[in-house]
Amino acid sequence: MVRVSNFNAVGDYLSSISSSSSVIAHDFVDRFRKDFRFQTHVVPLICTSCCSAMTMNYSMHMFQKIALIARVSSATPLFGPVLGLSSTAIASVLAGQMSLLISDMTLTRAGGKKHFSTTNNNNNNFRDVFSFSNNNNNNNKQKKRRKGGTLETSWEAEETSFDAVFGSVLFFAASLGTFSRAMPSDVSEVGANAVKSIKAQGSNYATQSEKSFLHAFMQKYGCHHCGKKTLVVIGDHMPPNKTAFGSGASAAASRGSNVSIARKFYNFIRMVPSQRFYPQCESCSGLQSVAVRTGMKTLVSHSAHAKCAILIGAILGIRHFQPRVGDRLNKTIEQISNNLVLKR
Repeated sequence: MVRVSNFNAVGDYLSSISSSSSVIAHDFVDRFRKDFRFQTHVVPLICTSCCSAMTMNYSMHMFQKIALIARVSSATPLFGPVLGLSSTAIASVLAGQMSLLISDMTLTRAGGKKHFSTTNNNNNNFRDVFSFSNNNNNNNKQKKRRKGGTLETSWEAEETSFDAVFGSVLFFAASLGTFSRAMPSDVSEVGANAVKSIKAQGSNYATQSEKSFLHAFMQKYGCHHCGKKTLVVIGDHMPPNKTAFGSGASAAASRGSNVSIARKFYNFIRMVPSQRFYPQCESCSGLQSVAVRTGMKTLVSHSAHAKCAILIGAILGIRHFQPRVGDRLNKTIEQISNNLVLKR
């Protein structure tokens, strides 16, 4: 009887939480519709999120260029994931700081110390707008000069750290559990843009039915190396035939339907790895044939990270948005927060 009563109490508690959450959500939406304004909320919110998204995307693109110079690819052990994590974290911090700067420039950021109007140098002209930090210590502030006024900004360790962790976690989830996707692709390895593949029948080329699957992958995800979407798709063996079989001649001898039993046994003894087909464009295929033949490491950049970076940057921009001091939306958010605490 005690266990039954405990279960009933838990059920009542969960149902009360569910009902209160629905009431709070409805209340928030209703108040938000009344107090949300286009000029003072929508425009600044769009500005901060767009600038943050562009900063995130451009920063990650520049880190990929640095990786090209350093010869680090998505397939590079240890350095690939580490540099990918570092680039994602730094890009997230830059995106967050850009959103804070744009937020203050558009006079929407609420926070600590009042500053003068950014439109003129008249000391008597105060705007009801606050700078980034509640800390009045001038040593922790950086003054940025703008036309007609002074803007006081600061780097806050907690905000910066949160942006770095939050952006990295989002990128890790969006990239299917890897940071290596932020790095360029090595044409001799599985590309950074690889999502789906099909099993290859040894060194045999892709059949028409297999190419139909690869064509669908190409149109949806693009080339697994550079990310480009082309009409012509090539079934790329991974690992490449020469790498898997030891030489082009050995791969050619293992191709076709009339492979001898001795050859099959020889490949089994050598432990030839199983191969898979990935969608590849003609440009990367040409680069790959030269790289495999000469043994040179060839890297190509890609835009696989772009969608993730833009989305994460926009989320970081939205996170840093706050209405002006005295805005009715502040009171709405505060009332909803108080209701949430009371319901709990």
